Amino acid sequence: QMTWNDEFEGETIDDTKWTVYDNRTHGDQELQLYLASQVYVSNGSLVLRTSQEKALYGSKVYNFTSGWVESQDKFSQQFGRFEIRAKLPDPRVLGIWPAIWLMPQQNPWNCWPVGGEIDIMEATGGDNNNTVYGTYHYGANCSDSEGSDPQDIRLDSTGTQCTCGCGCDLRHGPNG
Repeated sequence: QMTWNDEFEGETIDDTKWTVYDNRTHGDQELQLYLASQVYVSNGSLVLRTSQEKALYGSKVYNFTSGWVESQDKFSQQFGRFEIRAKLPDPRVLGIWPAIWLMPQQNPWNCWPVGGEIDIMEATGGDNNNTVYGTYHYGANCSDSEGSDPQDIRLDSTGTQCTCGCGCDLRHGPNG
C-alpha cells in the first residue's frame, strides 16, 4: 500500500511535502550555493537545476548554484519500498554529485554521520569517476573541519558490497 507520493502535477512544488531551501550551503566545502530559484516543477517533474553563476552568501562567493529540497518533518517512514524516477545530469561534468538521501527523522547526536545516511543514489561525475552508487554512511564520531573519516558501505548495481570504484558507469552500464 502506497503511503506517500508526489507526481509533481501542477506548476508549483507542494510545500506540504517539500521544503525548498534558499541561500543555504551544505557545509562540506561544496562549491555551490543552494537557491530556491533553482528548484521548480515542469511537465510532471521536479527540476533541481545547477548553473555556473556567481552567488554571494555572507562573505563567500560561490561560482555555482543548485537546488535543494527535502521532506524532513513532512514525511517519515521506517520500513518499506521507495520508488524514485530521476534523470541525472551529464556524467561527463567534472565534480557534479547529485544524490537522493534517506536521513533519520530524529538524530539525537545532531551530527553526521553518526545518525546514519542511506544514499538511494549518489552519482559522481567526471571523466575518471562517473559512477552511480547506493551508499550507507555511518561513523562513531561527528565529521568536522579536521576531516573525521566517516565509514561507507557501497553497493554495486547487483547489490554486492564493493570497494571504491565499483558501481555502475553512467556511460557503459553496470561496472562499465
